[in-house]
Amino acid sequence: MTVKTIFSIKYIVLFILLFIILYFEHTYIGPIKISQIWKVPFYVYFIHYILENYNTNRISVPNYVFYSFLLFFLLVVNTTEPRYYFYNLSEAFTNLTLPLSIAYFEISSRNRANNVELFVISFSSFLILYNVPYILNILPDVNASHDLSKYGLENKSMLTGAFIHTNISSKINLIATLTVMFSKKYFDDKIIKKISYWFLIALGSYSIYLNFTRTGWILFLFGIFFILFYKERIKRLILIATPLMFGVILLTFVFIANNPAIMLRLLGETTYRTNESYDSNQISSGRLEIWENAIENLKKDGIAAVVLGHGVKRALFLMEKSYGYSLVAHNRFIEILQFSGIIGLLLYLKVLHLIFKQVKKIRIVSGDYHSKLPLTIFLILIISAVPSHGLPLWSEIIFGGLIVGQYSNQ
Repeated sequence: MTVKTIFSIKYIVLFILLFIILYFEHTYIGPIKISQIWKVPFYVYFIHYILENYNTNRISVPNYVFYSFLLFFLLVVNTTEPRYYFYNLSEAFTNLTLPLSIAYFEISSRNRANNVELFVISFSSFLILYNVPYILNILPDVNASHDLSKYGLENKSMLTGAFIHTNISSKINLIATLTVMFSKKYFDDKIIKKISYWFLIALGSYSIYLNFTRTGWILFLFGIFFILFYKERIKRLILIATPLMFGVILLTFVFIANNPAIMLRLLGETTYRTNESYDSNQISSGRLEIWENAIENLKKDGIAAVVLGHGVKRALFLMEKSYGYSLVAHNRFIEILQFSGIIGLLLYLKVLHLIFKQVKKIRIVSGDYHSKLPLTIFLILIISAVPSHGLPLWSEIIFGGLIVGQYSNQ
């Protein structure tokens, strides 16, 4: 498997078309976004494909798909006003992404296990390359409103690229870069292929920096260190992992020391608001207070809301009453609790547990960093769900492919 096949004509055409869709997906045609036009058929196709395949082969639907469908239906119907069904439908589809990705790749891998991993590496490479026209200012960011002047960086904004939010762009770059970084065996020893490999890593790492999100920076370093150290032999740790770790830490500290804006961002400060003492709410950008309000709103709505949730629109409405503008809880577990109650949260945790069991089936080999990617990304998914919304669609597709590709090849 070589870079030549990773960048095959088929993949080049496919991912160029995807780039065009991503660039225009936030454009409205009348009252409807292009993203809404293509994403609903996208999910419907995968649901139909998966259910039809399992039915044709008389195979039971995997439990992680079954429980995700229960959560899907709970989210869809959980509204008192039919006109708000779309809000719930959008949220319900979001929770289907990872289970459907795993199921789809499982079906695809029955005769072509290697192709799944090849697709994932290729897809990750192109997601990194998508940043190039935005970094070079050939194209304007889809959302260039995240000004960095409050951190002392004049006339600069956070990189969003083709994605509407910088935190989404950051997590996509994070997962794609880690996937390429620890998939070196897919890149041959020829000089042009080595250059391609190191270029993608450099570009992906630089893009994560330009996203300027604390979650992205911290999870990127976490992913690197976890893969380097987890289940490694002492000799390999001494000779390879430890020197690499100290090298990365040294470079990080040097970079931070020469970039005061990064320290301001990490501590939740700005050039016009600095503190000598810090509290957890400041460092969390007010998230602790937001989580408390979200749970209080749910409790005030009564026992039915606690058990079944009060739907997406109701949750946003109550948060707007508290803050003067609508916002979500910025914690995936609390969001699920808001939208679908304790029952929905238990279903969500059950799906995560079943996916974790799939990940644990993958045999981790000392020195084979690629074999650690699924477990690493699962941990990143869980960690990122605490201060934000978990992983976005494209990151979960990569994750699903890695789980299936690794397990099938072993």
